[in-house]
Parts: sequence; C-alpha cells; structure tokens
Amino acid sequence: MSALRFLERGPRGRRRLGQATIALTGGVLAAALVLAPHARVMGARLSGWALLVALLLLAAYGLRKRLAFLRLGRSGSWRVLHLWLGCGALLVFLAHAGGPPAGAFRLFLWLAFLGVALSGLVGWILSRVLPRSLAGLEEEVVFERLGEARDELRRRAQELALTHPESELARLYPRRLHRFLSGPRDTWAHLRRVPGEAERVLSELEDHARRVGAAEAHTAEALAALVRRKRDLDRHSAQQGALKLWLWVHLPLTGVTFLAVALHVLVVHAFGRQS
Repeated sequence: MSALRFLERGPRGRRRLGQATIALTGGVLAAALVLAPHARVMGARLSGWALLVALLLLAAYGLRKRLAFLRLGRSGSWRVLHLWLGCGALLVFLAHAGGPPAGAFRLFLWLAFLGVALSGLVGWILSRVLPRSLAGLEEEVVFERLGEARDELRRRAQELALTHPESELARLYPRRLHRFLSGPRDTWAHLRRVPGEAERVLSELEDHARRVGAAEAHTAEALAALVRRKRDLDRHSAQQGALKLWLWVHLPLTGVTFLAVALHVLVVHAFGRQS
C-alpha cells in the first residue's frame, strides 16, 4: 500500500509514483532489449510476464471499486495508479508485440489491447472534463432518476400553461414546450458546451413576457425557470450518459482482452512458442 500512501500525499506523491512507474517500465524495456539479441525468447518472456503482472494490477482497480467497504486506500489514489500502470503496460506491450503481427489471433489480441488502451485514455479525459462541468449545476441528480425528474417538470409546466387557457402562452406550450420537456434534448450541444434548443425556448418565453400583462408575464417567468432546470437535467443526461457509454465499451473490451491474453499464455506454455 506504499504507492497509495504516496498518492494520498498530493501532487508530489503522484509525480513520484509516475516517475517510479516510468522508471520501472524503462527498466523492463531495457532488459528486454539487452536480452533480445542474445536470448530472444528470454527477452520476450520477460516483457510478457511484466505485462501480465501489470494487467493483473490494473484489474485490481475494478475489484477495489466493488470492495469499497474495505479500507484499501482512496478511490482517487487507485485511479491515478491505474492511469500510470496503464501507460506503463502500453509501453511494455509495444515492446513485447511490436507492430501489427501476422496471424488472425495475434492480430486480434494486438487490436484488442490497443482498443483497451485507447478507450482508457478517452475515459481519463472524460473523467477530468465532465465532472467539473456538472459541479457548476445547482442540483445533483442520479442518472437513473432523470426520467422521473423530467416527467415532474413537464407536469408542472403544463399546469402553469393552462392557468391562462386562452392566452398565447397556452398555445406556446403544445407548439414548443411540450416537445422540449418530453425527453432528453441538446445532447451533442451539452457535450460540446454550446447553446442549444433550451436557449431558443428561453428567448421565446422572455420575448412573450415583455408583451403581456403582469400575471401572464409571471407565469412565463415560472416556465422559464422550469426550462432552465430541464436544461440542467439534459446536461446531466448527456454527460453522465457519456461516462456510462464509455464504461459499456471499456469494460467488455477489457474482459475480451483478458480472455485473449489468458489463451495466449496457455498456448505459449503448452507449445513452447508464441501463438
């Protein structure tokens, strides 16, 4: 657990762990390169076993998340350790496998490993960017409760619009508001953090409030508040959904890669050569 203690000391600990990981990876690569001209098989086995150990340590992060009730260090520390080990494992893998190999199975394993590494990089970027954007919102909503929250907003908006049944506001609801409030909107806009349909709806409500009496203007302002809250829910939906989609890609790909690696190890030791 000493690596985790380094991480929990802050940025300096993270830098030290990163330097140690890169140094260890460099040592494995150097040993493989030195051994390769004289004993190519020994060099390949050295990098192969180092890669297998790295993969098992990377898998430990998933176990840590499922055993959160055990005192095994902070989740953030494990996440940083996972990142550095992933970078080191990628370097060892490239030294071990080189470029695209011949043979269908080895090519599949090569592509699967690179796919895991690439999806891991994407996940790290998403985990750095998206939570910061959501932290600025007034309300924190669990992803599974978003549909229920949208339904409640739509019901309240319909009740407000019907308080003036003969007004332009009542006609605006079915024409403009109902569709906007009925489901997720502006997904791509929220991921890019640019204005979307919500801003256009708010502009119409503000324009309407300036042209009517005080009572109807007050209702329009109340509807605008619901639209702003719906915009926040849509941001939660887009950005939490992106993180969940990433997991649905990264985890199955990781599982397939582990199975392929296990088969590769069995074949190598059964037949005394690489598959």
